[in-house]
Amino acid sequence: QSIGLLVRPMALVVGLPYVWVATFFHNVTVLGDGTPAGVRELSARAWAQARLWPFQAHVLASFLFVFGFFVWLNVGIFFLSLPALVKMFFGVETVFSRHFMGMLTPLFFLSVFAGTYLCLDPIRKALIVLRCFHGSSLRTGADLEVRFRALRTPLAQAALALLLCFTPVAARAETAPPVEPARLEESIERVLERREFAWRSPSEAARKVEDKHSWFARWKRDFERWVERLLRRIGKWLFPKSPTSDGEGWSFTSAVRPAVWVLLAIAVGWLIFLIVRQRRARSGAVTAQAVAARPDLTKDEVSAELLPEDGWLRMARELMDRGELRLALRASYLAGLAHLGHREFLRLARHKSNRDYDRELRRRARTQPELVDSFADTLRSFERSWYGDHEVTRETLGDFARHLERIRAC
Repeated sequence: QSIGLLVRPMALVVGLPYVWVATFFHNVTVLGDGTPAGVRELSARAWAQARLWPFQAHVLASFLFVFGFFVWLNVGIFFLSLPALVKMFFGVETVFSRHFMGMLTPLFFLSVFAGTYLCLDPIRKALIVLRCFHGSSLRTGADLEVRFRALRTPLAQAALALLLCFTPVAARAETAPPVEPARLEESIERVLERREFAWRSPSEAARKVEDKHSWFARWKRDFERWVERLLRRIGKWLFPKSPTSDGEGWSFTSAVRPAVWVLLAIAVGWLIFLIVRQRRARSGAVTAQAVAARPDLTKDEVSAELLPEDGWLRMARELMDRGELRLALRASYLAGLAHLGHREFLRLARHKSNRDYDRELRRRARTQPELVDSFADTLRSFERSWYGDHEVTRETLGDFARHLERIRAC
């Protein structure tokens, strides 16, 4: 099997067909006893055995992989503790007992892998022999010969004779009482009206049984039949029946049917989620357009970019009419900032302070000293009243409004 040195690593890199490829080469080892006429016949028999019961083959490969990991761990621990054991029992000091990490070389890992392979290979060979035996028995009946051979022992023959002697007595003792013909006929009709026997009955009886079910049950039955036909075609394409697979075997349709229902449920749930989220997004957008946000001027984090200039001025007039002159002054100041931001003299941001705006305006409006002076006057008037103890009056608001008019005129 020199070709296996190239094919098996390639199949291991791809991942999916490795189990079939590895099982094929093991089957060649088991079946290559001289019985096949040539290499072609031997390869055909080995490949037919490899395609037989793929689910069982993958389960065995997974079990051997997990079991092999623990075997590899034990072999590695044994090799690592070997220098310490030699020193403990024989008093021999080696380089590896002095420097423990010196053992971790590529040769060490290769030795551990080889030891693991020697431990697992007999188990794998035994499993392959059993698979080949039971696969060949589907045509030859060798497994039945083995079981009948076990009955040739004196103890088994005595038990069989005893069973045959007492069978008539037990049959006579357990004879059921006679059943009335009317009740028997009623029971047979009740059984034949079941859904699993409806398709065997004439079309009229089948229609009566179908009418008893809801539209969802009928749709579910038709969908299951369609999926079953589709999966059967896919299964025949992926796992065509081998000459030795007549009889019982692994059903691709029965194995994949639960996965199809799970995927269908996930798809329906995801579609419902997208529809609900789309409706919520639309309702949220309509609500955001209908309700206007009103900033709270008592909070320090209020920034001028929350409203345009007209919005701040409208709020200032409302506050002035209610007698809240201090808040009206702040609204007027934010209106001035919004005006300068609209003219791109300032870049409005929540983290900027008043002195940041003043320095930015002096840098960007160097050619307009009147604008810089007017903003400095509004800033001085605002900070004296908002952060200081100066009282805000209607005259103060009037002066502040004149400063804003000069800012708009610049």
